[in-house]
Amino acid sequence: MPEIWLPYGEVEVVLATGSENLGSIVESKLSGISQQEINLKPYKNIIIDGRDMSKVVLQKYLGTVSAQADSPTPAIRTVTVDGVDVNIPPNLSDNTLLVGTTRVDPMYGFLGPHSLVAKELGLDMEVWRRKDGGLHAVNEDNGVWFSKRLLESCDADALFYFDLTKPPIYGQALKVYEELLNIYKVNNLPQKQSKFAIISAGGSPHDDTLSDALAVAHSIIGYLAEDSELIIVAQMKDGLGSPALRGLVEGKKFKTAAGEQYRSGVEGVAALVELKATAKVHLVSALPSAYADRLGVRLFSSLRDAFKAVQEAHRGRFKANIIKNASIYHSKKLVQGASGTG
Repeated sequence: MPEIWLPYGEVEVVLATGSENLGSIVESKLSGISQQEINLKPYKNIIIDGRDMSKVVLQKYLGTVSAQADSPTPAIRTVTVDGVDVNIPPNLSDNTLLVGTTRVDPMYGFLGPHSLVAKELGLDMEVWRRKDGGLHAVNEDNGVWFSKRLLESCDADALFYFDLTKPPIYGQALKVYEELLNIYKVNNLPQKQSKFAIISAGGSPHDDTLSDALAVAHSIIGYLAEDSELIIVAQMKDGLGSPALRGLVEGKKFKTAAGEQYRSGVEGVAALVELKATAKVHLVSALPSAYADRLGVRLFSSLRDAFKAVQEAHRGRFKANIIKNASIYHSKKLVQGASGTG
């Protein structure tokens, strides 16, 4: 009997089932990552995405770096990006290192130096209102273009990683963005294939929150057939991950269409709404059951139980297509569903 192991937090969970119940299995493969030796120069300013794992990665490569000698602090600069006057603070000028994790993301295309700069400047809302084509991973739309222009104004370096098992991407921030984009472009899944999909959000740090897991799941929405079944394997040790998802759990309603007024994390609510319009969503997670009930998804404590529930609902007619690490894949939906309200 085959055993399929999927990342879950910092461990793995297993699905053991007969081969007659399995369709395709997408392995966790990345190509195009250079095996460069990382030698960080001294930096005056370091900006981290706030994840515990990012601090571990930074410490690994900063261990032999000496502090930079004092230099004059640059003044605040004001640049105009697509009609918006943006104040670039000193810590985003010269001698700055941006550090964070990277994964697919339907708002920013993927997480990278461009998304970290936009968040550091508090300009998520400007990205959101330019998402006129809706949410799509690995798509350089007007919102992503705006964040890329912000990055061009900062003259920083960047160090971004997929997980602790793979070498990070390091260099001038704009070049890191381009290298990541090229990597993601080749990891394109087919459209509208699966009536039953099981995906791992990729383990920590990509499944630390519900917001992370929804971003990953939405990024492969084109892989799902209409009225399909989707099991998301994600630990979510840090809970919901955004004020908007918290508001949804508390029963609040607000518009989630891209371009509407932005609320922190509303893209996660929009991702959930669109996923639920396409598939029945099931979570294998440590999230509290009360949260799942209010979000309108079904929660399971084990992958075996979730798999069994779907199989019984369809009398074993659906074969499971499995993506072992969905954080590096994307599949664009041909016809974008309406976002509605949360």
